[in-house]
Amino acid sequence: MAEENNHGNKQLDEALDCLNTTFKHKDFKTPLQRDAVLAVLKGKKDVYISMPTGSGKSLCYQLPAVMAKGKITIVVSPLIALIKDQMEHLERLKVRAESINSKMAASDRQRVWTDLQAVVPATRLLYITPEQADTTSFQNLLERLVRHSKVAYMVVDEAHCVSQWGHDFRPTYLKLGGLRRTYRQLPWVALTATASAKVMEDIFKQLSLKDPLKFRASCFRSNLFYDVRYKESLDDEYEDLKDWVVECLGPNWEDKRANGPCGIVYCRTREATEELAGQLTRRGVPTRAYHAGLKDRDRAAVQESWMDGEVPVITATVSFGMGVDKATVRFVGHWSMPQSVAGYYQESGRAGRDGLPAQCRIYYSKRVERLIGGYFRDIARKQDYRTKAMTISSLDEDQYEGGRRGRQRELDMYEETGERRSDERSGLESLVKRQLKLRRGSSPVRSDRQKKQESKEKEQAVKSSRLRAADCTERKIAGLTLKTREEYFKLLEEALSRNLNACVVAAHALAGRVPEVAIELEYNIFTSNRVVTMYRRAMALLGGHSSAERRSVADLCVQLLMPHYKAGKIASKDEFKTLARSLAHSYLQRHTTVGALEQPDLSATTPHLAGGST
Repeated sequence: MAEENNHGNKQLDEALDCLNTTFKHKDFKTPLQRDAVLAVLKGKKDVYISMPTGSGKSLCYQLPAVMAKGKITIVVSPLIALIKDQMEHLERLKVRAESINSKMAASDRQRVWTDLQAVVPATRLLYITPEQADTTSFQNLLERLVRHSKVAYMVVDEAHCVSQWGHDFRPTYLKLGGLRRTYRQLPWVALTATASAKVMEDIFKQLSLKDPLKFRASCFRSNLFYDVRYKESLDDEYEDLKDWVVECLGPNWEDKRANGPCGIVYCRTREATEELAGQLTRRGVPTRAYHAGLKDRDRAAVQESWMDGEVPVITATVSFGMGVDKATVRFVGHWSMPQSVAGYYQESGRAGRDGLPAQCRIYYSKRVERLIGGYFRDIARKQDYRTKAMTISSLDEDQYEGGRRGRQRELDMYEETGERRSDERSGLESLVKRQLKLRRGSSPVRSDRQKKQESKEKEQAVKSSRLRAADCTERKIAGLTLKTREEYFKLLEEALSRNLNACVVAAHALAGRVPEVAIELEYNIFTSNRVVTMYRRAMALLGGHSSAERRSVADLCVQLLMPHYKAGKIASKDEFKTLARSLAHSYLQRHTTVGALEQPDLSATTPHLAGGST
């Protein structure tokens, strides 16, 4: 026991010395971090580490890797961007770290391979992606390294990606379990910032970790401050976001510097990132959008401009997450509800990594969530019908002749009268009829009084509706309700009003015309679709900017302005064209990338303005 204590004390002294000389820290951040490092150094058991962002997870394997002289620590990381950040950090500390990935030049790859096959490699940490780990060339390399006892540890960073219950599941991570079973003599280390008990157990199972030592810290971070804003209660949600962003960035935020204050706003869709970037930029806060729809070089350029401080704010989908390690993030906003609690913790945890106060805010819209919820309820209802149909089918013993019970039933029925068989048949028919009624959306348990009340409410809703063909809603598109149309109409009307307000030149000419424009646009989509999901999609994508849509917007603007032109409220043809182009351009600008915009072509929609009288 005394010998073990002496060895442990010696190991701790060596770890503290390495921490001071290599990583420039006088002591460990927390006792938990110290204990995790010592557990990895012993190398006797697999180790699982779950610590919040900014708590020093990476040091738990980097310090043991530096202390393992003459050996290599292999780190599996999900993103090349994350690998790049880790390598740059280690390079500043003068720790030799290399990577093998698909983005490398052939000469760099050969240089790394040559060093790895040396008798004493200079490389301390080798970073790879899970896709690289699955290649034959890497597995052959790993086999040689293990055979010559050159591997100190196998590390899986962002280990929640291995779990199907995690918020960033990556199928290629599942292949790592095969490597673990092949090289059982190697100690493995799994790290994550967020993992529920269910995810943790799944990580152990998928990676085949054998009775790992667990080091888990609370996810609470005292420097992060959370709040929620309801969009419906705001006069201008974009202006409110801009004010919050400026407040979070603090004074002198316009000074472009790499270590300056910055922030992230997460959006649900690519289109939303583009729109929000445009809104903030036009309000004086330079912002760029980041999403999977951009080309690789464009995404890299956006991220670098944000990391270097050229733009203080980035709007992004959840694809912008892992690989982001900037200490001066002063805020993280969510323009819509996050996909999960674990995902929200991970994303909001990008803020305040320097330990200073940072803000985290969700902009919540009841109306949008209700629409999305309605869409998924429709799907769930259809799935429920299918499930019930399958249950009925499985209970039918006529399938496969019912096995032994089926044969016994045949013998019993042979001696019975036809009365019982008739009762069974009628019971089954009754059950099937009830299920068919459910498919058609009607409930067999509703009373006549309830039906009359519902019918009366529908009639009143139709009478009070501003929508065209309101009474034909359910007949025209199965599954679509008038209430759903009204919800989409309100969103459309609000969007048109914002567009009009943004177009100062044309606002006076179109005052009061927004409702009829919204009614016309909604009716066009309603009449051109037969399936409820297509209707929803068309309404959601109304703000697109294809060439056909540009012509449609330009044509609509001409129709709106024509009565004012004929009434003499618009002085000349040139002013007419200017107003129409300005209005169309303003509308399209809200739904396209910030930068040069393609002007709508009015020549095809206004041939009568080319010359002569109107």
